[in-house]
Amino acid sequence: MNTNGLKATVQAAIIVAFLVVCAGFLLNLWGAYVTPPPNPPTPFAFTNVTTVRLPLAELIRLEEDTSGADCYACHEEGVVKDLAFDENGMVVLPKAHRDLIYYRMNCAACHNPEEEVEVEYDDDLNVIIPAAHTNAVLRHGTHSRNNNCYNCHVPDKLTLLRTRSGQDYPLTESTQVCGGCHGTTLRDWEAGIHGRWNGFWLDMAGERTREGCAACHDPHAPGFPSMNPGRPPAPYAQLEATRPQHEATEEDDAHTDE
Repeated sequence: MNTNGLKATVQAAIIVAFLVVCAGFLLNLWGAYVTPPPNPPTPFAFTNVTTVRLPLAELIRLEEDTSGADCYACHEEGVVKDLAFDENGMVVLPKAHRDLIYYRMNCAACHNPEEEVEVEYDDDLNVIIPAAHTNAVLRHGTHSRNNNCYNCHVPDKLTLLRTRSGQDYPLTESTQVCGGCHGTTLRDWEAGIHGRWNGFWLDMAGERTREGCAACHDPHAPGFPSMNPGRPPAPYAQLEATRPQHEATEEDDAHTDE
């Protein structure tokens, strides 16, 4: 076969292949495009933007009732209250402090407002109080050397907090007191890589606020219990199998005809 005949054969093969591909698209030989199903709704725990706690600083800012946190409703200002310790050197909290409202837990941080909360009962039909709902405990640190009220509170002025370096702050600025011991965490918080922001990413879009330590951590027991991670994304085949089937409508037929 000469050169001209070879070129003509190659050109003819390319034209035939192109016509086959065009015919395939026109006749829909490879099936219609299937719109992937929408992702299932993300669990409430992973879309909730509320903080775990409403700390005293936030209650003061919102001008809400903070009478439950008035130390001098019971204590005498300027008088240092002696602390009681057990045989292990742990502070013994007075019974009155077990019922004292240091803060308000944000129910929506854990419970989906649209779902009914199930209550469990013991054999005597008494409500079983979840561990997350127990009140005042003092468990700050794993070494048991920080379980002393006066490590943070000024002894003769309980409404003030004092850092290790001796600088005093009001309760509304407790994050700075936390940074007196947790310096690297405070640095990360100031940089925006620890904790959380509320509001807008862009300054021109609106204001944003940075939540303090006490919005998530209980200052008296700041550790978080372990949590189970959320489920991974479901495979496409599984989503397709669970997608609800609906009856064809005139709108669907019109869309198919197009």
